Amino acid sequence: TSRNVKHRAAVPNDEKSALLGSTHLPAHSTYHPPIVSDTDANNSAADLSFGPLQLLSFVANPDPTPAFLPDDFVHTPIGPGRVLSSPRIDRYPSCIASLVHPIVIYHVQLHFGICHLPSTSLQKIELSQFGDRRVITFAGVQLYEKDVLRLWPRTYLNDSLVNFYLRFLQRGRCALTANEVFVFPTYFYTRVSQFGLNNATNSNTRAYRRKMWSDLKGWTKGVDLLQKKFLLLPVNFDLHWTFVLVCNPGRAIEWSLPLNNGSNCDDGMSSKDISSAKSPILPSTPNTLSEKAGNEVNVPCIIHFDSGKQFRLHRPQVIFAHIRKYLTACYEATTKESCKDSFYFNSKTLPGVSPPVPVQPNTKDCGVYMLELIERILSDPPIVDETFVETRRKQPKSMFSGKYWFDRRATDQKRVDMMRLIRSMERQIETVD
Repeated sequence: TSRNVKHRAAVPNDEKSALLGSTHLPAHSTYHPPIVSDTDANNSAADLSFGPLQLLSFVANPDPTPAFLPDDFVHTPIGPGRVLSSPRIDRYPSCIASLVHPIVIYHVQLHFGICHLPSTSLQKIELSQFGDRRVITFAGVQLYEKDVLRLWPRTYLNDSLVNFYLRFLQRGRCALTANEVFVFPTYFYTRVSQFGLNNATNSNTRAYRRKMWSDLKGWTKGVDLLQKKFLLLPVNFDLHWTFVLVCNPGRAIEWSLPLNNGSNCDDGMSSKDISSAKSPILPSTPNTLSEKAGNEVNVPCIIHFDSGKQFRLHRPQVIFAHIRKYLTACYEATTKESCKDSFYFNSKTLPGVSPPVPVQPNTKDCGVYMLELIERILSDPPIVDETFVETRRKQPKSMFSGKYWFDRRATDQKRVDMMRLIRSMERQIETVD
């Protein structure tokens, strides 16, 4: 637009009336009176090799559509960077080419500072050879340069980085054994939540759950989920990361089917007994707890951790419903036919809670906050007992305080530590090669 022209060539006075009376000018074009003397204007027009109509046509030409948006990662002649803001459009009246094809300048943040580069020297990182360079492969997860760039401050983590760090925690910083915890990949919850999404007639029926288990059983082949102490599921949708911790799912079955721990569900139990067994037989006093579980009292529950509750992107009850449905499908697929109608996971057998956790200060740090909290939980797991449940009811703010609480400095350091870890692994691979 005309406001982008820093210096305008003046139009001779004897041509003003013809220009103003023209009906062929674009509707959004406006003639601007000359701001210099007639002598300077005539000299300026003589210096330029085009007429006033052509000048106004160039001025009215709209700015080009930006090729890059703020926060886009780009590859530059001096290394990778990130676009900081919308571009600056430069037009120079002394150069006809810049009027027709203006120079688009971007502010790009590099590792060592900020520079101003024309759009012709930039390339989207996803389309560059630099971005496609593989850095490491760890536990089946491949990381490329375009993934590692997402460890820059205020950048949304992707699935590759989250899966990589979860695998790393399982192998190096987890106080639980493989028999006690199972960590799902980031894509699993998405698969569960979208199962049957296009079928408007489906419901939470046994046939529906049987189909769900048939399609998803490959994700947990050889794993007895209901015997795990903890199940950890990352949740990612609407550009937001949260996670769910399922605690002691097998204990919910034992308490709801007290007769031989559910081994003979239909022997000696009337239909009334089976109906009442659908609600959990949760002990109410420490004495009954000890009778049920001995010295180690594990209470079944499901916990949702969300550092961005203020954004209201993830509804805990919806997430709980999907996971309970999947666990019920798992139970029905691994138990005998006579027991399948005697139990299912619901809000009574597997109660849910979403306790207060450290709050992210922006919309981009959710992934880092999630990984920091997961690391603290896996390295020092909480004791989910009756006291824990009572705390949820009476003092929810103290459920995950103390050793599980942190501030932004910890998450900023987490990005640095992950970057150093990846580069260290890369150097080790190069040394071996």
